[in-house]
Amino acid sequence: MEPPLALPNLPPDIILEILTRTSLKGIGRFRLVSKDWNLITYGSSFMHQHHQRTKTLSGFFMQSKSETNLMPNFISNNNLDTDSRSNLSLQFLPGRVRIETATKQGILLCIDCYSKNRQKIPEYYYVCKPSTKEWCKIPNPKPRFNIIGTGMVVLGSKPFRYKIVRFLTPSATPSIGNYHCRYEIFDSKTCMWRQLKDVISLPQGNFFRFASAVSVSDTLYWLLTNDNNNVLAFNVTTESWRVFELPFPLCNRKYFWFRKIVDYNGRLAMLCMISRTSNMQLWVMEDLGTKVWSRRQTISINQLPLPKEEPYYFPHAFLSSDVLLLLGGHTAVLYNFETFSCIVGKRLECGGHQQIFPIFSDLDKFLT
Repeated sequence: MEPPLALPNLPPDIILEILTRTSLKGIGRFRLVSKDWNLITYGSSFMHQHHQRTKTLSGFFMQSKSETNLMPNFISNNNLDTDSRSNLSLQFLPGRVRIETATKQGILLCIDCYSKNRQKIPEYYYVCKPSTKEWCKIPNPKPRFNIIGTGMVVLGSKPFRYKIVRFLTPSATPSIGNYHCRYEIFDSKTCMWRQLKDVISLPQGNFFRFASAVSVSDTLYWLLTNDNNNVLAFNVTTESWRVFELPFPLCNRKYFWFRKIVDYNGRLAMLCMISRTSNMQLWVMEDLGTKVWSRRQTISINQLPLPKEEPYYFPHAFLSSDVLLLLGGHTAVLYNFETFSCIVGKRLECGGHQQIFPIFSDLDKFLT
């Protein structure tokens, strides 16, 4: 058996030069090679250089829960004045659409805007890549039950392959007893939907929330109902699911009045607000097998130099290890904790609850 290859002993500036010119797919591989490379490539300074030297961009699509006819907004830390790639929109799609789910690689699943009172549900979904303005239709079979959650994961690039999972339940609200739901999977390899026989049985009082799924590797995660302490994990490769409980103090609703699961440096994490304060804590799951969590940061949001238009801001997602998306009533802000400054501020057409979809995309065609 041959010994494992040692990492090249190169000067740090040479390594940085190589990494900043590597494709997004290559960056993902390098992150598995070295902890140091993993740490470097999630930093905002590295990502800025990488965007400048490669045809890549990053940011967030945001869409309102209440105003279903408004097109989603996009916010990016790329140079908005000189880089047209930062001004992504969905206007290249036919008609007004809403985002159902998205992958971190910048692939979106969209559907025509329609009233819930209309009996006719759109026959197709749009799978699209806003950075290249490509799109295609896939079937949207009329569901027998209510769709309560949707997620999507890219499994390969050459050939391009993805899977979509959607969860369905007979009633829109949970009844007494366990909450049962079925799930359907679309595989781009066969271009077909199939319903699995397995039934997900969630403990009483647990059901899907408005927030979109969080993808880490090939697994999708949902925090189930803010009054409970369970997370649903669905592995798209094995098409299997499990529910696990949050440990103390993450399960303590009296201590944390706001909780949101996020992706932080490729790990499952939680953003929490301490009750009766503006203090935010970042907790990261260090081991998926043993479910060990650790607290990484505590930050007082009220002490940050944020725009004064809003009386409060909530943390929602990380763009890099040191750049956080904060949302006020009608304002979205990207804040850099390394430079202690607001990078970008954006006025939203509609305030209230927003779905957040992180995007890290290149300009490679995905339909060819």
